[in-house]
Amino acid sequence: MVVATINRTLAALVSAIVGAAYVLGWLPKGTHHWRKLVKRAKVPAGLGDQFDLVHRTGVRINPFDRSFHYTRYTGINYMLLLQKGSV
Repeated sequence: MVVATINRTLAALVSAIVGAAYVLGWLPKGTHHWRKLVKRAKVPAGLGDQFDLVHRTGVRINPFDRSFHYTRYTGINYMLLLQKGSV
């Protein structure tokens, strides 16, 4: 399973939601709702032992050319790779 989303942090609220939708106009206002986002640690925990976390990475977006880059920082955008466990 691959999960890619915005983290539920103050940094994500400011940059990914307010910055992208309200300042830069990249998204329609109201596209993302901070209260509905899931913190990175909650995804594997919510799946219990049915899935094992294989890899995680952060994703940053360059606002000048909209290019995507992987990063160790998962406080704004993150991607998880999970594999079905042996349960």
